[in-house]
Amino acid sequence: QDNQRYLALVLVNIDEKPDDLGAKEIEKAHQLGFNAVNIAVLWDYVKVYRAGTPNPWIQVDNQIKKASELGMKIGLRVWVDGWCGDDKSQWCSNFNENDLMVDGEGKYTYAQSGPGKRRMTSFASTSSMTRMKSFTNEVMERYKKYQDNGDILYVSLATTGEQELGYPFGNSATDGMYDYSQPMKDAYRVWLRKRYCNNLDVLKKSWGSDFDGLKTFNEINPKYSQYFQFTFENQ
Repeated sequence: QDNQRYLALVLVNIDEKPDDLGAKEIEKAHQLGFNAVNIAVLWDYVKVYRAGTPNPWIQVDNQIKKASELGMKIGLRVWVDGWCGDDKSQWCSNFNENDLMVDGEGKYTYAQSGPGKRRMTSFASTSSMTRMKSFTNEVMERYKKYQDNGDILYVSLATTGEQELGYPFGNSATDGMYDYSQPMKDAYRVWLRKRYCNNLDVLKKSWGSDFDGLKTFNEINPKYSQYFQFTFENQ
């Protein structure tokens, strides 16, 4: 409201090991004139990787405390996907395999993005949506005193393998669009039934003779192309 401008240090927090990670960087940024810090809170580091430690939140706790002490505003980036690596490591166990974003051929390889191979979950998955909401609420409750003190400038929710940067895409044969997980296919068929009044004959009349052989809505899959720009063409 007073046209205050902010210059923020961004802490992605993908290095999970040092408890004091970021504290010195925050101090240095403050010395250079930064007046805000953007802090990522990663679901998998808190709930999976550090789950057995005395305080799984300690990195973020220390960062927020330091920023607050220095009078810097805080932006929280709640990050709710998960790191898996190249070999379906144990961190993948926090996902139901059917809930993962995959391409139209059922592959998840290219749905991973970034050097950490972070896997994205389907927004049609009830369990995933419940987890996102629950973790976000937990973050907000944990740092409520900073909110009450006016330290927290904003909160964002990151749901993709590249934080807010979006979905992987491109123009090659390996850059298909997502999501073609089972929950998303099921949701698509629910939408089709509503769209065509649960009447397969109405759908066939609209879609043309190529679909005359359909016996049930469950036989229909979303259109897919490995080339992302063709995925949404036609019916």
